[in-house]
Amino acid sequence: MPRSFNSIPRRRAALPVPRLPHPSWGRDGGYLSRHRAAVSAAEFWNRLGL
Repeated sequence: MPRSFNSIPRRRAALPVPRLPHPSWGRDGGYLSRHRAAVSAAEFWNRLGL
């Protein structure tokens, strides 16, 4: 795993994408947060050209 991976949370902290869904959220909220987090991760790796 590249060392730059550790800098992702700090660089992307401004985006409204929580690391983990809050337990009090509904099922839809948890699904959306996981989906957006997955999209953000895919976007980051695509920018690296992987």
